[in-house]
Amino acid sequence: HIGWLLDAYAREKQQPNAERIFAMLCRFGTAAATEAITRLHKAGSAQTAALLRVVRGCGDASCIEDVRTLLNRSDIQLKLEAIKTLVRLRDTAVVPVLRELLLSANASVKKQILLIVREYSVKELAPDLAAFLKTRYITGADLKQNKAVLGILGGLGNENVLPRLNAIARARVSITPLHLRRTKEFLYTTLDGYPRARVKNLVLRGLRSSNKTIQNICRSMNG
Repeated sequence: HIGWLLDAYAREKQQPNAERIFAMLCRFGTAAATEAITRLHKAGSAQTAALLRVVRGCGDASCIEDVRTLLNRSDIQLKLEAIKTLVRLRDTAVVPVLRELLLSANASVKKQILLIVREYSVKELAPDLAAFLKTRYITGADLKQNKAVLGILGGLGNENVLPRLNAIARARVSITPLHLRRTKEFLYTTLDGYPRARVKNLVLRGLRSSNKTIQNICRSMNG
């Protein structure tokens, strides 16, 4: 039954049908993931991606070694599916791979890595993300990136990035002061993601700020 369901899942193009088959496979637990693993290296890219989704849904640490071999594939989308699976299986060895791809010149790949970090809460990469935040010269695209990164960091809640956030809150010199202001304002909206005691100084600074938006955000946090 598992083999037949895996074949059907890999072939199914209609999302509702695929979801039903996936739910049936997950009822078999790790047995379904084990069977999916045996088929990984004999399947085409689309089928392999489907099999990896099954491994993510019901696999365990015993699947890690086989999934790691897919990191050597030249197909970047398949590699990303393998990375998602390893992150889901809590394989810490995949963190350096994520870190490397964060520096990719391919904007699409970088965006997908950010989505993986957010979806699977990869807290180890928080300091790497914080390094992308810009203050001196912030283009329109940089402002969007600043907001995206700050939002992810707030979701991760890794206290190691707080020195960087404090530095941004204190920043005064910028070639693009309006975008720096918008960055600071958005930064303050993300502080709820951190332990309140650790952002106390940031909140106090915000209350003393001449920026009314930041003042109001901090008052609501104190209220």
